[in-house]
Amino acid sequence: MRTLHSYLLRQVFASLFMTVVVISFLFLLGNLMKDILGLLVSGQANPLLIGKAVGLLIPYLLVFALPFGMLTATLLVFGRLSADQELNAARAGGVSLVALCWPVLLLGLLMSGVCALINLEYGPRSRVAYKHLLHQVGIEESLDLLGENQYVSFDIKDDENDTTVTLYIGRRQGEQLENVMVYTVDRKSGLELYYQSPEARLRVDEIERTLELVLFRAHGAMHSGDTWYPMPQQGEVALPAIRVGRDSDRQRRTSLGNMTLSQLLAKLKELRAATALSHAGQATASDPPPGTAAPPEPPPDLTLPVKVQIHRQVSFSFACFGFTLIGIPLGIQAHRRETSIGFALALILIVVYYGFIILGEALETRPTLLPHLIVWIPTFLFEAVGCVLLWRANRGM
Repeated sequence: MRTLHSYLLRQVFASLFMTVVVISFLFLLGNLMKDILGLLVSGQANPLLIGKAVGLLIPYLLVFALPFGMLTATLLVFGRLSADQELNAARAGGVSLVALCWPVLLLGLLMSGVCALINLEYGPRSRVAYKHLLHQVGIEESLDLLGENQYVSFDIKDDENDTTVTLYIGRRQGEQLENVMVYTVDRKSGLELYYQSPEARLRVDEIERTLELVLFRAHGAMHSGDTWYPMPQQGEVALPAIRVGRDSDRQRRTSLGNMTLSQLLAKLKELRAATALSHAGQATASDPPPGTAAPPEPPPDLTLPVKVQIHRQVSFSFACFGFTLIGIPLGIQAHRRETSIGFALALILIVVYYGFIILGEALETRPTLLPHLIVWIPTFLFEAVGCVLLWRANRGM
């Protein structure tokens, strides 16, 4: 029995190693071509820069390469065993499928632990360090700081300002923006301002490396003390310039997708406290004076995107085990030696798995649809289907 287990683990390890190397190489090539090619052409990139970029990308890429590798390895190995009648030979010797493959299941569980460590801590940190490396050499363009349907925060710190600006842009076409929400907090005075505007214009000063945002037909509210005061609609509102770039002390905040679990939990606590204070202020606010616009309703549940990211990171950490569970019986049912069949099945399952993850992130502003639970569907689905298929394969092996 020990000989069978050793043989099976060697086969799985070999396939896992080759798959992870190939997938990581493809991901590395794509990222380096996109981010470093321009520097190579201009002569700004050097071997040290490329080496640092590769080293910082590897932990982040392993989050995706390890689950794909476990799925492909189990499909290929057990497909070959089934095609060569080795499983039937093991059964004739009194060895059940579960008794034969439990070391592989244990390996899948171990890989899930490795993925959890990378996904919750080292992957986000390496991604942030990689982004900072690109930022230092001027690759990150100013316009890329602002995307559609996402919240982006900036810190403005100098002798006169100590302000946090949070922006939400519904749609962007070049410099023209639509459905813009702006929330500013002045740490010196404690003054909070909230603007909502149907349209805005973004100006980029490439020399000074600043972003200037002008809101049109904006209305909003001002929070001072414990009370929100409505502000009438204004024709044009120019926000303070936001400096970006390598020469700036005003650093862009880490996006939710690049935060570690501890950072996400701290962010969730911060947003819950801010939401509670905001709701308390609105509840005690007096009626708006005649002729003034009513205060706009704040964005619904600002904590939901953070919750989605927390659940996504934790649920995706179990991908290796789920893929191992479903890969073993599917490889046996495929009954094929061809590597192409294994890769094709793996790609189909990966698309299905990531489809739910992408769906949950796309619905992160729709609390009624419970997007933070949607990201758990593929984890439970793959593990449940894998257990059923493994049980059936064990009985009919």
